[in-house]
Amino acid sequence: MNEHLSENQKLLRYALLLNMPLHYNGLVMENTNRCNARCAICYQSAGGQENNTRLDLETAKTCIREAAEIDCIEPRFHLAGGEAFLYPEDCFALFQTAKEAGYTMITATTNGFWGKDLQKARQTCQHLRECGLTSMELSWDYWHSEFIPAAAMDNCLLACREYEIGTNLRLLTTKSHDMEEALSRLNPEALRAADKITSAPVFATGRAAQILPREDFYHSRVGLDDNCHSTLNLTVNSFGEVFPCCAGMDTCRDCAGGNIYQQPISHIVESMNADPLLRQLVFLGVKSFLPLLRANGCEIDEEKYFSICQLCSSIFSNPEYLAIIQNEFNKKRQSALEKAVARLEAKFLGQEKQNDA
Repeated sequence: MNEHLSENQKLLRYALLLNMPLHYNGLVMENTNRCNARCAICYQSAGGQENNTRLDLETAKTCIREAAEIDCIEPRFHLAGGEAFLYPEDCFALFQTAKEAGYTMITATTNGFWGKDLQKARQTCQHLRECGLTSMELSWDYWHSEFIPAAAMDNCLLACREYEIGTNLRLLTTKSHDMEEALSRLNPEALRAADKITSAPVFATGRAAQILPREDFYHSRVGLDDNCHSTLNLTVNSFGEVFPCCAGMDTCRDCAGGNIYQQPISHIVESMNADPLLRQLVFLGVKSFLPLLRANGCEIDEEKYFSICQLCSSIFSNPEYLAIIQNEFNKKRQSALEKAVARLEAKFLGQEKQNDA
């Protein structure tokens, strides 16, 4: 907790921590961690030989239907990867399931490799629209261009426009590689077909943290004091594990809230909402864990981190840090349980004495 907060601010934060339910902007499903590219910026480090996991289709469809009935999840379904479209029939089936389940926004992320042939891109987009896809995020930047031809991205944009699938041409940037560099590789007509073009800084996580020079990353404008309660997306990764976001924590497998192969998604969501560790992370922010870690001898230099997502991924993927945090919360749970038992015993013994009298 920030020691400079006023007492009223502290009370408000504690009220949120105790009472406000977790809310998700949609259901994100990563149907595979396999990718046909090996971009230097990938926060998942996708594209390696070890990344070949794929969600069971029927289990995924069941999860989509169940999640549609959960009030705290907005009616948006988003399919991601890896590269989801390596398994196009699975994509079609999952979009169709989401459409039938009542999701009003059905979206996907892809690198557009399937657009190499314009006619095939048109056929794919026609089928996607029929299955319910409403919009698509197309990943394109300097690093993707090493693996995906610019013509494929051009064809995806043109085909999506033809079949009224909204497009967000999404670029990641560093100080060395900006938007203009990536956009200059695309056909002007295709660029005009994009409904939206957005840019975001590369996260210093995953492969990017290992390969790119540190001085090339942009710092977050909000710094490390922010929290993420308004930006959550309930995320199921390719192992069936469930997380509160798809911005790095979905790779911290020891932090999964549950697994859809073992439990209904409704049970997992309920359990996550009651988890005090997760609630502190979401409402108070990842920086609130630093005093605990430092008190246990962990040297954490805040200047090394560019965003809350990078700090979160760094802390919760570190076995030593995670063990310290989990141990502290386990002790708090045990203490709270002992106090509750003591209160019940005192109340029960008091009633007994009254009855004896």
